[in-house]
Amino acid sequence: MLTSKLYNKRVNFFNCAIKNFKNEKLSELVVAHKINKKIFKKVKKAALKYYNDSKKFSMINMTPNGRLAPKVEIQKSFNEFIIEYFKLIESIKIDKLLKNYLPPVIRYKENNINIINKNNRNRSELPHADSWAGWEHNYLLFLLPLAGDVKNNRVKFFHVPKNLQDNWFKKDDFTIKNKKIISKLEPIKNHYKLGYLYVADITVPHVTIRNKNSRGRLSVDSPLQFKTKNKVLKYNLTNYITSKRNFISIKDAKKLGKVFFFECPYKMGEYEKTTGKNSKPAFVLSKKTKI
Repeated sequence: MLTSKLYNKRVNFFNCAIKNFKNEKLSELVVAHKINKKIFKKVKKAALKYYNDSKKFSMINMTPNGRLAPKVEIQKSFNEFIIEYFKLIESIKIDKLLKNYLPPVIRYKENNINIINKNNRNRSELPHADSWAGWEHNYLLFLLPLAGDVKNNRVKFFHVPKNLQDNWFKKDDFTIKNKKIISKLEPIKNHYKLGYLYVADITVPHVTIRNKNSRGRLSVDSPLQFKTKNKVLKYNLTNYITSKRNFISIKDAKKLGKVFFFECPYKMGEYEKTTGKNSKPAFVLSKKTKI
């Protein structure tokens, strides 16, 4: 298979981003970083607090795809988590390379696929690259398993085809893309463990895998935008990231918890309407008050 110019560009872009921290290379476009134990412990503790706060409301803030949506009632623990996560990002010395900071998604993957999600054409149980969801050329994907059964309920990575073409960045639902490439995907050797941060190019295919008798798993997925000369992001990526107000400067991110916090306008049980008339973002940066 011939190697395309685009594939080589992705490798160069990826290598420039990951050279600042120690990592184990799993493929040309996926690495694993062993997190400092103290930092991992703090991130995990904050995430579990957010998860347990969600459980107090019977997890009605959980989407069929497992996202624990931030709500007014749990915005304090939401803020505490995204602050600890940013400290993790700072620890690997890439904050100066980032164009902005987008709070990560905390996701709980149950032991079985949600019945409603079986008909979701963009479910994570289908092999997919986040570039198919609209994330652009200047993004990398950060994945962090935090708690639960990460052996039997995990993320599986695949190699990016070396003949990579521009249509890999065309926004499309995962079922359509799968029909074209599923038989050609080559899996990467399994490496999905607690205490590791996984960094993948935005083009890397991956999928949620559940083995028999698997249990629930808490994890994070976090696309982050790097400084490049590429075109400006169109804020139409997903049903919850549609506003530039979801993205904040690195300067403001360093002031989270001191000067700023993320305000969550939706209450438990309210459906997020982030596009069209009377819409509002899932969260927005505000001056710090008592939260």
